[in-house]
Amino acid sequence: MNLTGTVRLLLARHVRHVTVSIALVIVSAGTVIAADAQSRPPAGSQNAYKIHEQPLGPLHRQRLSSVFSFNRDGWHFAYVTGKGSKWLVVVDGKPGLEYDGIMRRGGSSVGGPFFRPDGNGVAYGAMKGNKWVVVVEGKPGLEYDEIGAPDPLFSPDGKRLAYSAKKGNKWLVVVDGQPGPKYDVILEWSLAFSPDGKQLAYIAKEGQKWTMVVGGQPGPKYDAVRTRAIFSSDGKRVAYLAGKGHKSVVVVDGNLGPEYDGILGESLIFSPDDSRLAYRAKNGKKWVVVVAGTPGPEYDEIGSGSPRFSPDSKQIVYTARKGKKWVLVVDPSPGDSGEAGGQAGPEYDRIHQLVFSPHGKRSAGDVPGGRLAHVADRGDMELVVVDGKAGPEYDRIWMEMSFFSPDGRRTAYRAKKGKKHVVVVNGQAGPEYDGICELVFSPDGKRLAYAAKKGHTWFVLVDGKLGPGYSEVWRPVFSPDSKRPAGDVPGGRVAYVAMKAGKFLVVVDGKPGPEYDDIVNKTITFSPDGKRVAYVVAKGRKKLVVVDGQSGPEYDWILKRTRDWRFGFAASPAPTFQPDGILEYLAVKKGTLYRVKHVPVAK
Repeated sequence: MNLTGTVRLLLARHVRHVTVSIALVIVSAGTVIAADAQSRPPAGSQNAYKIHEQPLGPLHRQRLSSVFSFNRDGWHFAYVTGKGSKWLVVVDGKPGLEYDGIMRRGGSSVGGPFFRPDGNGVAYGAMKGNKWVVVVEGKPGLEYDEIGAPDPLFSPDGKRLAYSAKKGNKWLVVVDGQPGPKYDVILEWSLAFSPDGKQLAYIAKEGQKWTMVVGGQPGPKYDAVRTRAIFSSDGKRVAYLAGKGHKSVVVVDGNLGPEYDGILGESLIFSPDDSRLAYRAKNGKKWVVVVAGTPGPEYDEIGSGSPRFSPDSKQIVYTARKGKKWVLVVDPSPGDSGEAGGQAGPEYDRIHQLVFSPHGKRSAGDVPGGRLAHVADRGDMELVVVDGKAGPEYDRIWMEMSFFSPDGRRTAYRAKKGKKHVVVVNGQAGPEYDGICELVFSPDGKRLAYAAKKGHTWFVLVDGKLGPGYSEVWRPVFSPDSKRPAGDVPGGRVAYVAMKAGKFLVVVDGKPGPEYDDIVNKTITFSPDGKRVAYVVAKGRKKLVVVDGQSGPEYDWILKRTRDWRFGFAASPAPTFQPDGILEYLAVKKGTLYRVKHVPVAK
């Protein structure tokens, strides 16, 4: 389908040359270390390492700042650059073939080439004369009149690739290099692989009717198909929302459900065990939640984010309004009459922030279904309800994603009464502070850390113990293995970034490290075994990596993915530890891109 203006051609004469964007962290150059040169371990170091530098190639000065990509772990980097009137993609310093244009990711100003989910291989759309091709790992595919936006789509395992293309006045989907059947229209945004990568689904139109094509086979025809295919987690089941005249229906595994005046497409959800599908629907002015094709009781409104399954699939919950009051409805399931039931809880003025305990665990006996908590409003006050039991009222409550500990046995949230803030752990309020933020449990749930403010000074509390004061602190980070290096005491190591007198430092297990001009992105990375800590710092106009307090070489740039939402991907730490404890990242020095590794020295 031709979406006017969604595909932008990058031509040298029409694009102003710019330097690498704000998403690349600028760093500094020091003494050049030859390829694969090794530095001597610092004397007396307990966690000594050798540094290996591998030159990958030049970082081109003529490049588009917004057209670049990193793979998921940040170890591979690709960008678009110009060469005369031509354009090409450079991957890890190695230039690809020249083209007349490169399609930007999603047809926007973001991205360019993109990596397979496993990080091996890059794909992008390119123009040859007046034809378009998709280039995969440097090899161009078949030529078409147009390539659909957004990007070509990799399957979750990265083994398969699909994209829509136009030939003449017809559209088709190319899967694994093979063109499929032709249609009048294909909605490019509808392409979706099943989680196991075995099936591809998309919406197509022939004549006046729409169909969902799954595995290359078109389904029944409808007046409209309103959502992408929603696959079960095992990839064996598929559901979508379709339109029949003025009515809406959900199609599950090819079977039509009941017709409604309206169905909210974004509410369709499979249970984690894939046995049931639920969604919210409307007839007239009344709303219901439909579970496995059976509607529940009618309400004036069903809350946003509803319905939801527990992690073990044994419970389904949703918020509902009748009149001016809201209730939490739990466990709707077909009763003896065949109608869906559901137990409505107490009435409140508002119910929000529903959270299940991880993996369906309960504190007592691991009762199926898991623990459930939410915030409720009663007049001007807020309270937390855990497993049906209401807690104390506060002026304001902040319930974070880490409300339950990872083992499901502990709870923690922030609350405010008057001008004071407290942390409430298992229903018990802690000391009062002028501000509180950044609650986090250790991976085993045995430790809790958060930041608290007294006057103008910030502290980090770990297990209730107040640390040193700083002008500012950032979110504490626990080691991933929940073990401390000395005696493997349960709970894990903890580190955080702090600011003192305009300088930045990292505090590890209560011990402050060296001060720097900045800690880049305030990001700290633990090794998988929790024994090593790394972060990127600024030293004047230079950047360098610090591992266990030891400074690495200086670079002009250290490349990393960005937190900026405008660039279309989430933050990832740079540098990143490999499973074997080797620290790896990409850096630039004097115009050359390097792959840098900090390799631990065996004792």
